[in-house]
Amino acid sequence: MYQVLIKNGPKGDELEIHSPFSNDLKIDKGSIKKGINTFDSFNLSFLPNNPAFGKIKPLTTLIRVFDSQLNKNIFKGRVLIPTDQMESNGGFNCSYTCASDLSYLQDTIQKYAKIQDTTPEQFFKYLIEVHNSQIEEHKRFIVGVVNVTNNTDNVYRYVDDLSTTWDTIQDKLISRLGGEIRVREVNGVNYIDYVTEIGEHTDTTIELSKNLISLSKSVDPTEIVTRLYPRGERLESEEETGSDASQPRLTISSVNGGRDYLDAPQELINEFGIIEKSKEWSEVTQPQILKSKGQQFLDEQKSAQTQYSLTAVDLSLINMDIRRFEVANYYLLKNPVMGIDEELRIVGIGIDIIDVETSELTIGDRFVTLSQYQIEQNKKNSALNDVADKTKSLVKKTSNLSRDLTASNKLIEEQQKQIEDALKRIKELEDANKPPDPTEQKGSDISEYNASIDWAKFKSTGHTFVMIKGGYGKESSQVNPRFSAQVNGAISTNIKIGMYWFSYATTIQEAIQEANLCCDLADKYRTNISYPISFDWENDSMKYANSLGVYPDKQLISDMALAFCNRVIERGYKAMNYSNLDYYNNYFDDRVKKYDWWLARPGVAKPDVQCSIWQSELDVDGTSRGINGNADFDISFKNY
Repeated sequence: MYQVLIKNGPKGDELEIHSPFSNDLKIDKGSIKKGINTFDSFNLSFLPNNPAFGKIKPLTTLIRVFDSQLNKNIFKGRVLIPTDQMESNGGFNCSYTCASDLSYLQDTIQKYAKIQDTTPEQFFKYLIEVHNSQIEEHKRFIVGVVNVTNNTDNVYRYVDDLSTTWDTIQDKLISRLGGEIRVREVNGVNYIDYVTEIGEHTDTTIELSKNLISLSKSVDPTEIVTRLYPRGERLESEEETGSDASQPRLTISSVNGGRDYLDAPQELINEFGIIEKSKEWSEVTQPQILKSKGQQFLDEQKSAQTQYSLTAVDLSLINMDIRRFEVANYYLLKNPVMGIDEELRIVGIGIDIIDVETSELTIGDRFVTLSQYQIEQNKKNSALNDVADKTKSLVKKTSNLSRDLTASNKLIEEQQKQIEDALKRIKELEDANKPPDPTEQKGSDISEYNASIDWAKFKSTGHTFVMIKGGYGKESSQVNPRFSAQVNGAISTNIKIGMYWFSYATTIQEAIQEANLCCDLADKYRTNISYPISFDWENDSMKYANSLGVYPDKQLISDMALAFCNRVIERGYKAMNYSNLDYYNNYFDDRVKKYDWWLARPGVAKPDVQCSIWQSELDVDGTSRGINGNADFDISFKNY
């Protein structure tokens, strides 16, 4: 039913990598995730014998999934993130994450603008026109249907300078006026709609006795908040009439230990994780009052959101129903056990193109009060009592089967023991044939302070890699002025190259800006950057933040490191974090430690903690290595 095709660039030749007709042309795994007002994703993996092997290029390779039954593409986009891995059985697997065409709106930025006397439709068209003017032809959109409006059919907005087009649409339109974004492909052209609601009401019923395999219900607090950023009056305003101006507001930092946020009780954070939201009280002018209002808001979250997650056999695959499940459509959902008999909307769907007989659906997104939820629980309990009565009649029959099961269980235990012995033997054979660990690689890290380098001498001393400083801070004027010369010198002698960026970030957004600036610098040499790009937060980074009145703690530093590394991965590079042992233990949490680590730990025979690169000697005269000035010694335990 499903065909997967790729091509490198819009003018490349299309290559089939998965066929619904040929058993010899298959990918190993393939799943599509669709939602509302979000980028659809496609995750796939294949073995090296697939024709896609070695031909996929992140951000460049275009990919589509064609449904032969519907005669249309059900996914179309580009490849983002590659992940190659060795399976426990010794097999090599190539995995990729792809994003739909809508993600192209993340590739362009909007410039500062004051928008007034403009309808929502005109504003939306303006944003898309700005996007189209900056991007390649195949990433452009033609504005189609726009029917979202407000009472005055007029918007007054300030467009934030350098925000992405997608973030601007979310912030300036969807979050304020509502509505939903849809991309439609018509004759190979992408049309983008901004409508009140996509989808339609169908006559298909999903019910317990017919096509419902499994169903789970979750009730979460509406717009659940575990970390709240209260904001009060505007502190300054250059244009008093600019109600949408992006100007600072009163915070609670001065009365809350330097933090401008409040955390919900720990048990709520343990259950839901960190979920950040902001709320404005424009009339509040005192930090203490603002803190009280914020705490009251956290304590009084009352309403609840109901969603149902289920796996349902898609009956259209066997021609029993004429409609396929589609995101944003409404369906009648019936399950007397859980007290459900109402029309609900599909807000998410997962399509497994390998196991085509099931779809994962998320249905609901409606809001109820806690008292309404209690009524539904009583209704559900009544239905469960009916089921319990029917179950009793089965108990007697089950007892007769238990005697037969005792004998079967004994046989199963014997077979399980044989399987365990076989698996143990397989592991022994795998360990015996396991290749040796890669040889330790010698390297150094350099910066703008190393004016000249004899690269031939550097290589002759056994050095195989170099970590080059890209720059510091978030301004383009802060890049390493010798970066290009140092990169070209390393390339000329086949020295492997990595990068690091000295961080002066004080917010998550600034860390992302630093990552983007570093990756922009690396893009010219993309094929030559084989070692990771590292986030470098040190004592001077802390001093700089303190000079601005910011006192980063473990949470903030970890958040910034995570944001930096995630953006580096999104840009198609390997990510790494750099620190000494003290900062490793006290300023970075386990979320960051999932990335490769570059540990500064001189004066010991070997590193105290697991790391991929060990900075074994600091600030050593580089003359013997051909380096002008001092430079650190590094050892890589991983052959990137």
